[in-house]
Amino acid sequence: MFQGLEGSTDARPVQFDQQQLFASVALVPGLEAIVPEGPRPQVLPSQYRQLPSQQSLLEGPAVLVLDAELVLAGGAEWLRALPAAWVVLACPGKAEEQASEAGRRFLTLPGATPDLGWQDALRAAALHASGLAEMRRLEQLREQADRDLSELSAVGAALMQDRDPEHLLTRILAEARRVTTSDAGSLYLVEDGELHFRLTQNASIPGLEQPDLRLTIDASSFAGRAAASGEILCIDDAYALPADSPHRFDPRMDEATGYRTGAVLVVPMKSPRGDLVGVLQLINPAAGRYGSRDRQMAAALGGQAAVSIENGRLQAEIERLLDGFVRASVDALDQRDPGTSGHSVRVAELSCTFAGAVDRCSRGRLAAVSFGRESLRELRYAALLHDFGKVFVSEQVLGKDRKLPRPREVRVFGRIARAREALDARFHRERANYLLSSGHDGFDLFEKRLETEVAGERSRLDRFEQAIRSANEPRILPEEAPAELRRVAAYRFLGTGDGEQRLLDEDDMAFLGVARGSLTEEERLEIQSHVSYTHRFLAQIPWTRDLRGVEEIAWGHHEKLDGSGYPRRLEADAIPIPTRLLTIVDIFDALTAADRPYKKALPLEKALDVLQDEASRGRIDSDLLAIFLEGRIWSA
Repeated sequence: MFQGLEGSTDARPVQFDQQQLFASVALVPGLEAIVPEGPRPQVLPSQYRQLPSQQSLLEGPAVLVLDAELVLAGGAEWLRALPAAWVVLACPGKAEEQASEAGRRFLTLPGATPDLGWQDALRAAALHASGLAEMRRLEQLREQADRDLSELSAVGAALMQDRDPEHLLTRILAEARRVTTSDAGSLYLVEDGELHFRLTQNASIPGLEQPDLRLTIDASSFAGRAAASGEILCIDDAYALPADSPHRFDPRMDEATGYRTGAVLVVPMKSPRGDLVGVLQLINPAAGRYGSRDRQMAAALGGQAAVSIENGRLQAEIERLLDGFVRASVDALDQRDPGTSGHSVRVAELSCTFAGAVDRCSRGRLAAVSFGRESLRELRYAALLHDFGKVFVSEQVLGKDRKLPRPREVRVFGRIARAREALDARFHRERANYLLSSGHDGFDLFEKRLETEVAGERSRLDRFEQAIRSANEPRILPEEAPAELRRVAAYRFLGTGDGEQRLLDEDDMAFLGVARGSLTEEERLEIQSHVSYTHRFLAQIPWTRDLRGVEEIAWGHHEKLDGSGYPRRLEADAIPIPTRLLTIVDIFDALTAADRPYKKALPLEKALDVLQDEASRGRIDSDLLAIFLEGRIWSA
């Protein structure tokens, strides 16, 4: 630094330290006399006096003594282009005018030739140049810090958005190498108390094989040492470690690949709680060694990486927890309704396959529809839970595989059995009465006539039982069935206590009179209520943002595009694509499932015919169905 600026009467010589002093050929000898110490005054090279050469000038600090000779060689523009840390002292006259015009005059010298009267001005100019240079240095540091902060913020934001675990690790290592200009690097994660080698990158050896390696957390390796101490390890040359170094270098990887490890920067990745998550190991920076900025940037990125990795693990744990909850819910439904066991899982798998085909579609209105990882997960959960409301439906209705409810069916066939018993009792009673009243006279003829009559009644009961069993099946009721059932209902027999009993009461007739399937209108509405129960159940779950559509997708799986569906009778505009897709798959599986006790599975061709008929009536999405058919999604 400049020495001795205590006042204008200071007679000590001017001393330059880091400041350069430039002048014309004529002034340099005189300046040498009054500036005896430090860097010597220099003649400003002629090539520096032209604007294109300004880029070659030192940033400073420097003092330029401007006289008439330099004025003639340059001009105002040349002076304006001088580096900011150059201070201009102008000789009186033209030099002073031009320096003022350029806005670069610091002081005017007290004469045209160097003498002791210049020392105060030179001293002040040198100090000012040093101050300007320091300001510029601090400004550059601030600008670099701003760039580093902006860069780290961008990296942190990118890491926080990356949900794929493997891609996240790749990105962390790539960003760490980029901000430190490292040629290579490795990433280790803490697993079971050891460092597990997870990833390596090497610009000099692309496609380097990823070794399966585990390191103990101790001084036997650079990564282990950093992990054990929790501190950054910075080594200028891995092959030049001091004899008393507490850590060691294993050259086997270099020997196997032909690579040469030089400078190494090892950064422990710690969570905000201080827990060790892993280690970043960076190798061979472009500058040859790692500086303080590299250490700071790597440490900051290591902290961000640890948070991102921890968040990723937490996200994975939440997903596993939610997956377990959904699976448990599906298992509960399967236990509740064994007749449709497996339906939800099949529908979920088929729906995701179907969505993948839609995502690949490149024509028509569905070309704009995409299914990413999150939307596929949302669809999968909706498909798995779409029938969960059935757990709230009466078990008697839910598993009903005949028209008569099971207890009522037992009672009806119990009456038929009692009618047969009553018929047998009548036969024996009338035989006994005849013998008591008439003896054996004519008994054989009477017994034959009675046997014929009872046999006819037995045949009629057999026919009635067959009619009931036939009508009880969950299929379309034959045209002749109602008349036969009325005859059954009109039949009476003597029960216990000689009171008349009917084989069928009015409620039995209502159940057996169902024209199609096994459910009465009331039971059908109860079954349909499962959709509303599903909605109410799913609405209580605080879904994350990426799963907020689960409830809506599942709620609409029985809606039809023409408004004929249930429970809200939505029309096409209100039914989203994932719900339309789920509807098609749900219908397909219901038609082809072989595990339904109340109906037989339809052959594939007939099931597809049903779907095409639904599409032709405007009930399901014909464009989606076309992809389903063309891609043979059921067999994918």
